[in-house]
Amino acid sequence: MLKVLKNLKESAISVIVIVILLCVQAATDLALPTYTSRIVNVGIQARRNRECCTRGYKQKPNG
Repeated sequence: MLKVLKNLKESAISVIVIVILLCVQAATDLALPTYTSRIVNVGIQARRNRECCTRGYKQKPNG
C-alpha cells in the first residue's frame, strides 16, 4: 500500500481532479431524473392548457 501511495504522490493533482470529476458525475446522475420529470410535467401542463383553450374547457385548480 505504501508503494502505491508513493507512486500517487507524483500525480496527486491528477488524482484530485479525477475524484472531483467522479463526484460531479455522481451528482449529475442523481439530478437527471429530477430534470426529466420537470420537463415532462411542464410539457403535460402546457399541452393541457392548450387543449383547454382550444376546446373551451375550464381548467381545474390544483389542490
